[in-house]
Amino acid sequence: MDIVLFCGVVAIFFAVLQSVWGWKYGLFCGFFITTLLLAIHYDYGNDYWAYYNWFSDSLSISMPKSLSEFLTISRDPGWDILNLLFGKIFGKNGFFLMVAILSVIESWCYYVFIIRCVQPKWYWLAMAIYILNNHLFILSFSMMRQSLVMAILLICYIWIQERKIFLPILVILLLSTIHNSVVLCVPIVFVSYLPVKNQQLWAICLVCLWLLLLVVSSILEPILLQFAALSELLAHYVETYSGEGEMTFGFGYLLRVLPFFFLLYVLFTSKFEEDSLPLVLIWSLSIILIPFGAVIPLFGRLLFYFELLGLAVFPKIIICSKNILVRIILVISIIIFPLQQLKNAFYDPSSVYYDSFLNFRTIFEAL
Repeated sequence: MDIVLFCGVVAIFFAVLQSVWGWKYGLFCGFFITTLLLAIHYDYGNDYWAYYNWFSDSLSISMPKSLSEFLTISRDPGWDILNLLFGKIFGKNGFFLMVAILSVIESWCYYVFIIRCVQPKWYWLAMAIYILNNHLFILSFSMMRQSLVMAILLICYIWIQERKIFLPILVILLLSTIHNSVVLCVPIVFVSYLPVKNQQLWAICLVCLWLLLLVVSSILEPILLQFAALSELLAHYVETYSGEGEMTFGFGYLLRVLPFFFLLYVLFTSKFEEDSLPLVLIWSLSIILIPFGAVIPLFGRLLFYFELLGLAVFPKIIICSKNILVRIILVISIIIFPLQQLKNAFYDPSSVYYDSFLNFRTIFEAL
C-alpha cells in the first residue's frame, strides 16, 4: 500500500506542476503513473483472485451463438463477453492484457472528465480526490467491474451536462451488463432538464430531503428490507453484503457531510453555472442517500456513482465561495476525510482490506 500511495502522491505533484506552474503535461503524467500501476498489478486487492478465476473458467466456455444465449450466460453477461474475447484470443495470459487495457480506458475517462469539467488551477485537487478517495483509484485494483463502470459513467455525466438523453441511457444500459447496480442511475439522465434558475429553492429542497431521510431512516428500514426481498437484484446485495454498513453519526460522518453544508451555503450566497448545477445535484445524492446505503447495500454501491462527481463539484464549490475561510476549511475537510478512511481501511490489521493490499506485486512475477 505504501508504494501505491507514494506513486499517488507523485501523481498529485505532477498535477500541481500543471495547476500552479502551468506545465501542460502535468495531469497527463500523473495519470500515466496511476495507469501503469493499475495495468501491472498482480494478486493485489480482495477480489483479484475471484476475477482471475472467473477469467480462467471462461476459457472452457464456447462463444455465444445468439443474443438470447448472450443474455443467459450469467448475471453479468457483459463481463463474461470481455473474458471470453480476451481468453479466446490471447489464452491464459489474456487476463493480464484485459486488466491493462481496461486500466487505460478507466484512466482516459477520468482524464477527459477532469479536463472537461475542472478548471486547470484545480487539477491538483481533482487528482488528490481521485488518489485519496478509497472508492476510486485504490479500489480499482480490486473491484474491477464496478471501477470500469464508474469510469465510463463519467463520460455519461459529460453528456448529461450537455442535455443529451439517448446516448447516456444506452451506455448505462450496456454498462449494466457488466455491473447491474448502475441501472439505477438511468433516472439521473433527466436531471439536466430540471429548472435551475432558483438555486436558493434547490438548497432548501436538498436540506429538507436530507433531514427527512435522516429522521425516517430507522422507520423505513423494515420497509426497505421487505421491498428488497421482492427484488432479485436488491435481495442479492442484501444477502451478499449485509452487515457491511451501519448508520453512525460520529466525526467521520460530520467530515463526510461538511462539503454538503458548504454546498448549501454556496447555493444560497453565490451562483453556479447553469450547466454545472445538474452535476451538483447528482453529487448531493451521495450524501442524501447515506441512510439508504446503510440499510440496503445496493444503495451503498450506488453512492459510489454519485460521489464520483466530487472530482468536479468540490472545485466548483471552492470557486463559487467568496469567503477565504470557507475555502480553507473545505479543502481541509476534502483531504482529511479520505485520509481517515484510508487509515481505517488499509492500515488497520483488523480491516478486511489489510492483508490483500499490504504488499504491491506485479504481473512480472506471474509471467
